[in-house]
Amino acid sequence: EPQVQSRQGRSGIADIIHGALEGVGNFHPEAAEIIRAVFVAVLFGNIPKPVVDFIQGLVWIFVDSYLEFVIHTAFQHRIQYIIQDNAAVGFAAGGEHIFRVRSEKENPQADIMFGGDSATYTLLKSEGLFAPTSPEWKDQLNPMYKDAEGYWYGTIKTPVMLFYNSEILTAEEAPKDWSDLTKEEYKDKIVVRDSLSSSMRSTICNLIDNTTTAQSEEAAWAYLKALDSNIKNYYNSGSMMYSALGKGEAAISWAVLSDIISNKENNQMPFEIIDAQSGSVVLTDCIAAINNAPHPNAAAAFVEFAGSSEVQAMVANQFNRVPTLDAALSSCPEWMQTEYKAMEVNWDNISANQSQWLEQWETNVIDANKNLGKE
Repeated sequence: EPQVQSRQGRSGIADIIHGALEGVGNFHPEAAEIIRAVFVAVLFGNIPKPVVDFIQGLVWIFVDSYLEFVIHTAFQHRIQYIIQDNAAVGFAAGGEHIFRVRSEKENPQADIMFGGDSATYTLLKSEGLFAPTSPEWKDQLNPMYKDAEGYWYGTIKTPVMLFYNSEILTAEEAPKDWSDLTKEEYKDKIVVRDSLSSSMRSTICNLIDNTTTAQSEEAAWAYLKALDSNIKNYYNSGSMMYSALGKGEAAISWAVLSDIISNKENNQMPFEIIDAQSGSVVLTDCIAAINNAPHPNAAAAFVEFAGSSEVQAMVANQFNRVPTLDAALSSCPEWMQTEYKAMEVNWDNISANQSQWLEQWETNVIDANKNLGKE
């Protein structure tokens, strides 16, 4: 690791690089070695001009979730620090990125917003916060996972699946669809996450929208109340929920597909996935270039990079995140290549109503006595 003293403001850059590599190397040793090689090239002025053009100006990327984006965002940020003396770089996570993008509308400090679901991106687009981009892979993307006008694109899809304990129920006894969950035979056999879970909140909104379209909004609320009556407990801990299912305290639930697979394969839990007749909820983590961004060309280049099949496959293999591009699937884990029916929803409707719906659900539907905290 060279000690660089020749340029003002960079005397401690080797320590910065070492810290970055140590963090990345903990979960992606090969990526750390690649990044190390590029850093050395940058430090000695040997980095190719196209790479400089690609990363130049990406001062801020607001991200919602650390794991799936840390390799490439950290990679871009650390090189940015070297190319531009004392550049301000960083992450805004856990929902803060939405606040930042909104509050900086008149004077954007970021170029990219990365992470968050389709409903959020649909809402922020309506507020004029995004600029359209046109990555080369856009036509390969299912219309479900992108804005029709190019304002945002999904790079990760997260199916939320029904599943059951096969030691308690047979395939014939298990529910076949979401509508079955309100049947008397499933009373007190269902446990789920509470309203603090983002996948739970999104699932509720998807169910309201889907039922409203198929029947009416009145029918949607009647369904949720009947469902609450059959739910045994709401857990604010995923581990508690899976423990209850594994011990046979309940038989049915729904969760993110990758978590179900992980508990089935790594913890030998007897879970079977249900391909719901009306479709499973599919959440999409998205990316968008910010409107009037300081560096629009760099923003467009990063969208191109982050949504590419190569990067999607890398994220799939390292973090169990399902790609939205079919071209990436051939080099992904086998379980990701199984196709499930997706629930049809109107993201514009969800975006416009989700806050009101969730407040009503939490206030008027959930039986608070069923909420269980961490042990």
